[in-house]
This record gives sequence, structure tokens and C-alpha cells, in this order.
Amino acid sequence: HYPLRRQRQMCIRDSELDLVAPTEAMSGAVVECIATVRNAGAVASPPTTLEFTWDPMFSPLEASDGYKLGTGQVSWTLPAVEPGGQLRRQINLRAQAPSTSFRESPASRSCVRGVLSGLPGGVMVADEACLMVRSVTPRPRTPREAGLRLSLADLDDPVQIGGCLLYTSPSPRDRG
Repeated sequence: HYPLRRQRQMCIRDSELDLVAPTEAMSGAVVECIATVRNAGAVASPPTTLEFTWDPMFSPLEASDGYKLGTGQVSWTLPAVEPGGQLRRQINLRAQAPSTSFRESPASRSCVRGVLSGLPGGVMVADEACLMVRSVTPRPRTPREAGLRLSLADLDDPVQIGGCLLYTSPSPRDRG
């Protein structure tokens, strides 16, 4: 009975998960997240499940073969890993900065999490990779900064209360 228990403890303790992603990305960029599952033990690990979840500022683009996509998550059923062996799974996500941030704004922090489950005793192994997402959107300019000036020279046409008057002025872009 004791050797079986000892092997079980080794399997739990020796399953490792390493999640790697860049530390920074521009809004709109593709972020590659790679999970490596290692068996550093002396016995084969059982089949497991690897699940990635991500913050709402990411949208999934593609993943390693065999994935199951859910809302805000992707998962794989992994085969047993022999002692000293490893498996890798990858997902590519598009990073988006909040719509209220601009180039000059501080970067926003977004994270991807990986969880390896299905280990003996219900034990799970987890890792997280967080990155700073920078906006590429320029700050809106004031009309003065944009070089927009408006002047009305003809006010001879009276407009009665409740009426309207339309002035049309070509912009520099319309002059071609």
C-alpha cells in the first residue's frame, strides 16, 4: 500500500506547468502564450486537462490542435506524460487596450491563466502570465489643435425662433 501512495505523491508534486507570454504588447498585436507541462517525476503522469482563461481585453485567434473553445477559455485533454517528458500547447490572442485609453495613457495590465487539472487527489497546478497592453490610439485633438477655425461673415439672413439655417463649408480635405 505504501509504494502506491508514494508514487501518487511524486506524480502530484512533480507535475509542472510553465506559462510564457510577452511582458508587453501594443493594442491590436497578436500575443503568443505557450504552456509547457513537464513531468519531473519518476512515474508517468495520468492524462490531464489543460485550460487557459484570459481577461476580457483579449480575443482568441488560434490554438494548438485538439482544443475545445469556450467563452473566455480554451482547453485540451492531454495524454499521460512519461517521466522527464513534456508537452506544449499554445494559444494566440489579440490584445486590446481599453477604449478609454490613448497612446499617452499608462498601459493596462491583462493576464492569461493556465490550470492543469485531473491529477490524483484533485490537485491542480496553475500559472499566470500578465502583460502590459499599450494603446495605439492618439488622443483626440481639440478643434484648435486640429487647425479647425470657423468664422461667419454673413449674418444678414434672419432666422426665426424654431427655424434653422445650414452653412456649408469645405474642409481642407475636400479640396483634394
